[in-house]
Amino acid sequence: MFVARADTMSATGILNTGGNLGGLIGIPIVAYLSGHGQWTVAFVIGAIFSVLGAIAWLGINADEQFEPPAAIEA
Repeated sequence: MFVARADTMSATGILNTGGNLGGLIGIPIVAYLSGHGQWTVAFVIGAIFSVLGAIAWLGINADEQFEPPAAIEA
């Protein structure tokens, strides 16, 4: 709410969609790898995506108000 302000609902929808897509993609990959005894690979992939997510959070500045792009006029 502090970052998106008036667009909080849109931001929440995007975040929830992203989280669900991660589960949709990740579950079959882990199922395949674990079914073939590749647990180490499954955990390494999970760790890599966790580190990438943490790095992405470093790019968020909560003190800066979100400015949506200007509408394109036809």
